Amino acid sequence: MLACISCFGFAISFWWMSSFARPAPWESLLWPQFLEGAAMGLLLISMTTIALGNVPVEEQLHAVDILNTFRNISAGLAITLSDIGWDHYVAV
Repeated sequence: MLACISCFGFAISFWWMSSFARPAPWESLLWPQFLEGAAMGLLLISMTTIALGNVPVEEQLHAVDILNTFRNISAGLAITLSDIGWDHYVAV
């Protein structure tokens, strides 16, 4: 249920951000990004719960550390790839 609410929040925030002309000042994008962050939090909570559902209790702390490591690596790659995509879009 939380994942569905999260996807709905992403859809609303992306629709909201698409209504701004590029380049938009960061102040105007603050509230849509706040909504996007809330949707991301709901998604991470639900996916962590699903991922740790069958992990034994004594191994859950280690599993959370591994999930957080992968989450940080993925966030870094996503930011890098989106910057590359926007730079390519602006150049072309």
